[in-house]
Amino acid sequence: MDMLASKAKQIGELAYTRESVHADAEVREVAARFEQTADLDAIAVVAGKKDFGLVVRSRLTSTLGRQFGYALYARKPIRLLAERDVLACDVRQDPVQVITTAVHREPERIYDDIVLTDAGGYYGLVSMRLLMAHSKDLLIQSMAEVGVLVQRNRTLDELNRLQGEFVANMTHELRAPLNTMLGVADLLASDPAIPEVRRRDVRMLLKRGRDLLGIVNNFLEMHRIEAGDVEPDFEPVEVRSLLDDCLDAASYLSDGRPIDLHREYQELPPQIVTDPVLLRRVLTNLLSNAVKFTDRGSVTLLAHGAGSELTIRVRDTGLGIGAEDLPNLFRKFGQLQATKTKRHSGTGLGLAIVKNLVALLGGRSEVRSEVGVGSEFTVHLPLSHSNEVAK
Repeated sequence: MDMLASKAKQIGELAYTRESVHADAEVREVAARFEQTADLDAIAVVAGKKDFGLVVRSRLTSTLGRQFGYALYARKPIRLLAERDVLACDVRQDPVQVITTAVHREPERIYDDIVLTDAGGYYGLVSMRLLMAHSKDLLIQSMAEVGVLVQRNRTLDELNRLQGEFVANMTHELRAPLNTMLGVADLLASDPAIPEVRRRDVRMLLKRGRDLLGIVNNFLEMHRIEAGDVEPDFEPVEVRSLLDDCLDAASYLSDGRPIDLHREYQELPPQIVTDPVLLRRVLTNLLSNAVKFTDRGSVTLLAHGAGSELTIRVRDTGLGIGAEDLPNLFRKFGQLQATKTKRHSGTGLGLAIVKNLVALLGGRSEVRSEVGVGSEFTVHLPLSHSNEVAK
């Protein structure tokens, strides 16, 4: 092994296993493979080309060893426990480059195996033990750098925590007087004694006030997510009713612009197990964004149930998003750079909230867009959830 490591020119030469399982394989089958192969640190989970994850022996053992852990997960598909955020590299990469990247992962993930790909498909796994043998000096130097970065990150995390608490406290204090002002404005708008010209002013005040309240609520929501205070409450939910409610509510956001709202549902299950409150927030954010950035045309809510997954898409014919903006789209405070979007106010928190809430629901989010054509945001959600099974 050491001789192979010292002569390796490509990372593919260090692959120690080609083992993999399909994403639908049962958890108990994967656990049995680990029992049968003592030197296997991880197994790749493959759902298709360019769609794979990783199951790490230690973390799987810990999960199944908890009270009722094996009973809960044994017959479930392994995709529920697979790590999706894995380090993957092409088989032809230089091992030195790979190890430099590997040791700069999060501290708890540094020793995870690395997935090797060939032409985008799964090829095999490389263990960190082989990389350590291959480049000991580089590893020692890189680990020292990681230690420095970890300490810096701790300092930044504490600063971010204090800033987050300040913003949360400030926005919380803003909500009470803002709600009072909106209540008074709402009463004035419905008062028949108010002249029509003044009523229009009051309606404008209400609209802008509600926009401000939405911004305040987004700040508070993001703080709660980052603080770990948002816990999903999974229950059976009637899908069609929830989708229809969200789309009907979005119809009031067009401000008279020529925007048609459409719905396209295919093979919807009558119910899914999810958190209806969090899912409603996700859809409300996506639909309000679609309406906001569409001057004319249409916004379509699509939903399709297939296998063990519900796919929901929000498609619009709006401004579209440039390729340079897509990588930053779901980041906190991310803002589009296109000049035409600057007239639309926002904090850049809406899509960051969407991504985090979808992850809490056990799903994933995607986006496709083209400037001048429109955008399509997609959310994939499981039809059921293990927490509900445990109840």
